[in-house]
Amino acid sequence: MNLTVRAEAGEICYWVRDYAQAVEYARQTLELDPSYPRAHFVLGRVHEAQGKIEDAISEYERAGMIAPAEVPAARQALQQGGAAGYHRWALSVRLGGMGNRPEDESGAVRPFFRARIYARLGEVDEAMKCLEQAYNEHDCLLVLLKALEWWDPLRSDPRFQDLVRRVGIP
Repeated sequence: MNLTVRAEAGEICYWVRDYAQAVEYARQTLELDPSYPRAHFVLGRVHEAQGKIEDAISEYERAGMIAPAEVPAARQALQQGGAAGYHRWALSVRLGGMGNRPEDESGAVRPFFRARIYARLGEVDEAMKCLEQAYNEHDCLLVLLKALEWWDPLRSDPRFQDLVRRVGIP
């Protein structure tokens, strides 16, 4: 398999929460090319999902998602505010999408990705507002609502359950 296929296979494993396999695909990719950004991105996502934010920051830097000059601020936000501090920092610097074309034509972070950070912060109302906006804009990534761990803090909310139903996810 080529680098892209391995890295994307890792991301798919991340989506379905098979973190061990996601890491394995990313590591296989990095054995072929130690600087391959998408593999570092996948590792960053896995680390973030597992609450290993310091490791995630390092992988996101290697992936080019966080500029080297921004890393001290990311680490300081983590140190001062824990994971929530890091996520608030990420929201403030528009890192919501972390590699998935997070910005729309106007340069704003797409609502789907803003919702991700609000969900991680436990700000359910803000997350739901953003997801409703994503729904109104027909964001194709809404098909991932049941798969991604991002939405775990929202799953019990009736508004989230209704949104999943409206998107048409069985």
